Amino acid sequence: MSDRLLHPLTAHQRDIWFSDALLPESPQFSIALREKLSGDIGLTALKAESRW
Repeated sequence: MSDRLLHPLTAHQRDIWFSDALLPESPQFSIALREKLSGDIGLTALKAESRW
């Protein structure tokens, strides 16, 4: 069975897919993510979880 049938896209994901198909070179969704973290941070765990 296709993964599409098991895990359909949300409306927001469909909108992103459509926008990218319409204008593939657009930087519309190439926005950097920035987070402010405080407290004790396990650097090794943070690096492992932030990889795509």
